[in-house]
Amino acid sequence: MNYAQKSELVLALARDMGLHGGAAKSQSSNFDAATGTLYVGSKVYTPDQIEQARNLMHSLIEKYRPIGDDTYQLFEIAEHTILMAQKLTTENKGRIVIREN
Repeated sequence: MNYAQKSELVLALARDMGLHGGAAKSQSSNFDAATGTLYVGSKVYTPDQIEQARNLMHSLIEKYRPIGDDTYQLFEIAEHTILMAQKLTTENKGRIVIREN
């Protein structure tokens, strides 16, 4: 996966978690913990892609923490959200549905 694809994935995850501005279409996002797959509209993100996004969030935390502002906290939120979803997968718990307005 190249940088542009990773960036697009991260922005989509951030937008779906409400961290990125802009108008969102009314749709549901689904995380299937049984398979570890995230469905956002017509897009499907595999567990491997989700792990790559978590790794990118972690590297951005390390990059922005020394700057001294709170930017790194946004990446921490995204990383911890991904970790929570991954924990649900290991526990094999149901499905999370997020309805967007």
